[in-house]
Amino acid sequence: MPTQDIPLQQRLYIVGIPAGQIGIEATRVQRLLAGAFHLYDGPPPSLHLTLAVAAAATDAALHSVCEAVGRALQPTPTVELQVTGYTCIPTPNSSFAMEVEPTLGVTQLSLALHRELTAASVQLLSDPANWILHITLISNLFSRTPLPPEGYCRLCRTVRRPLTGLKGHLSAVEVWRPDLSNRDVARFPLG
Repeated sequence: MPTQDIPLQQRLYIVGIPAGQIGIEATRVQRLLAGAFHLYDGPPPSLHLTLAVAAAATDAALHSVCEAVGRALQPTPTVELQVTGYTCIPTPNSSFAMEVEPTLGVTQLSLALHRELTAASVQLLSDPANWILHITLISNLFSRTPLPPEGYCRLCRTVRRPLTGLKGHLSAVEVWRPDLSNRDVARFPLG
């Protein structure tokens, strides 16, 4: 089955949780924009940096993913984050995000995750060589009402300032299902 045909509910997302100044600024901007566009019924989705996407239709596959993630995180790394600015990712969900610099720590973590997942015979739906590292602030995925196209275009045209001087890190790596009701599968705190 081609990777694009894997249903969303059969995917697992391996994500890093941003913390520090980057986490604080991302939360502030996300709340501001989510409120301005009236996107969500409740709180906006959790901020994260997607590091890998895997197919996991069975409990055995889910178990393999969690074990592989645990192996990739030994010894427990410290992963510093740097963001370069805001970016718009129009497809598939009209996302507005913070662009993340592919620092040595982020790159090594992503490669270690992909290596361990591949060794565990987990079908990967992501390729670190072609991945755009970002922290999604708002998007149409999980929104109550879609971003109006004219508002999204205006946002993308006007908010192009670089982000410099913000310090941050990943506080944990988590394995998520792609829904808001039963999202957390496993959590691995980082150093």
